[in-house]
Amino acid sequence: MSENFFAPRVVASVRECVGAKIKANAPVSIRDCINHVRDSVPESQMTDDDLVDLIASLVVLEKWPIDLNSG
Repeated sequence: MSENFFAPRVVASVRECVGAKIKANAPVSIRDCINHVRDSVPESQMTDDDLVDLIASLVVLEKWPIDLNSG
């Protein structure tokens, strides 16, 4: 399967991770989100760098209140 097949599931996993952290008023860690994606979509072949880029893009698009420089 191509990575494009898994991309919607990866995006959903990132949204789930960030949404849960924001709802709990907890700090959002990019590493936590990467680990969440790895656990929930283990067949994804996205690199950590690809996931960081995706998370950063979603932060901007979704207007999440996250400081990307905080880790």
